[in-house]
Amino acid sequence: MTERDHDRRKFHRVVFKAPATVTTPGGRRPTRILDISLKGVLLEDPAGWPPETGTCDIELPLDDKHHIRMAGRVVRRANGLMGFEWVNIDVDSLTDLRRLLELNLGSDELINRDLSNLFNSVKY
Repeated sequence: MTERDHDRRKFHRVVFKAPATVTTPGGRRPTRILDISLKGVLLEDPAGWPPETGTCDIELPLDDKHHIRMAGRVVRRANGLMGFEWVNIDVDSLTDLRRLLELNLGSDELINRDLSNLFNSVKY
């Protein structure tokens, strides 16, 4: 990614390597998250993933009490990686995701800008 691409990005990504689960109508598959933002996530391509998929559920356990759960759709797939864009996330998961990003970005200004971009991108 060039510096110009990075400047145009509306949502900051943070490297966050952690186990996750992807659920489709065909079943549940374990995977790993590589990076995450308020708008999407980059995952390792789960073994046995069908070539064409619609919306799926992604779950990222943070600890025994907190899990980020969201519905996403594949926006890119290459070199053993899959990029997902969030299409639905509940309030508790969004709160946990915001906190995770806030801790990793280290800047209230950046997370507030990302939240503003997120709310401005919502179509009612």
